[in-house]
Amino acid sequence: MVTDERCREYTEVCSAVVEWASERPDIKGVAVVGSWARSEAGMRSDIDLVILTTEKSPYVGSEAGLPQRRAGRGASQNSRVGSTDRAPDQSGIWVGD
Repeated sequence: MVTDERCREYTEVCSAVVEWASERPDIKGVAVVGSWARSEAGMRSDIDLVILTTEKSPYVGSEAGLPQRRAGRGASQNSRVGSTDRAPDQSGIWVGD
């Protein structure tokens, strides 16, 4: 179970990511996965995002270009960016891991 404050933090982060992604033509989609997507989040749950892009190089292996947010109490500022070694699918969209 999460508090109303924690739900507001989740909403703020998602809103910031949507704003950030909407300014980038290479971003084709963003999805929340994990405990928040399953409505099983707890107070210590992070927010797991999948970002679909046609240009993976600006985002893989660094935090460059990713929105930053000051961590609240109990929150972490760490972000991990993964990649897949596969080529983009037929639509040209790279899929991260």
